[in-house]
Amino acid sequence: MTDLETPAAIYAALADVEAGLPVDALRAASARRAEMTPLLIAEIERIAALAEPPEQDEMKGFFAFFLLAEWRETAACRPILRLLRRPLAADIFGDGLFETCARVLASVFDGDLEPMFETVLDREVDDMIRAEICAALTLLAVRGAVPRDRVAQFAVRAFDFLEKEPSIVWCGWAEMVEQLGLAHLRPKVERAFREGWIDDAIMSQKEFAQGLDHALAHPDAPWRDDADSRTLWGDTVDELSDWYGFSQEYRQEEKERSERLAAQAARGETLAYESLAEEAPYVNELRNVGRNDPCPCGSGKKYKKCCLA
Repeated sequence: MTDLETPAAIYAALADVEAGLPVDALRAASARRAEMTPLLIAEIERIAALAEPPEQDEMKGFFAFFLLAEWRETAACRPILRLLRRPLAADIFGDGLFETCARVLASVFDGDLEPMFETVLDREVDDMIRAEICAALTLLAVRGAVPRDRVAQFAVRAFDFLEKEPSIVWCGWAEMVEQLGLAHLRPKVERAFREGWIDDAIMSQKEFAQGLDHALAHPDAPWRDDADSRTLWGDTVDELSDWYGFSQEYRQEEKERSERLAAQAARGETLAYESLAEEAPYVNELRNVGRNDPCPCGSGKKYKKCCLA
């Protein structure tokens, strides 16, 4: 019997990322989808119920999040949404959560919009998550998975309920208005700009107007850029293969860093990261990056849509 011939063995193997992306385990999980689904949903539920952020990496939960989206498992929608509402979600998934959760949530959508609406309006939820759920609602409406008029009605309601202060949530809300071509809400968006609730470093009023005109002319394809981020989640191996954290370069850099710190500690020296914090002046390496330039992180997105946010 090989190491990946039982669901339990596959489940355990998903936690092993020392050699990079666990491709064999991910492929084996997909081959045993019916048996793996309950295990992966239970893992999402377990993490969502944690009182404190986990002390160790929760890689099984990380991969469960994406595999369930790849498999279009609607039974995972509520557990994933509960996880997204918890502050510890970002501790587990890192910045990648904010790049993927809209696509993942749209991929597992179970037909009930109300829990998503409630999450956008919940001030206890991370603002980036709330903004990304606006993106998920937009994606579902454009695909015809939900009635556009229901999302449009929610956009009106959200304007009244969102906190009247600067927040990335307002950017997500304005993009939803823009990309669904909700021209009747233009005055409300203009007010949000006037009041300073929308950060014009992320979205300018001119960009909003141009985007709205584009969406009105192309209702079935309203996105002018970042089209790849406006699709449902695809094959998990393909999607994650180019993530830097799974690359050989990253593993080599981490190995070299650990060796340097160990050598310094053995010599009784101040660790490199400590001396850097104490002595080196801060240098903003992104100071010359324009908000419409490609993001330096290599995501392929514009800077304003990625690390600037």
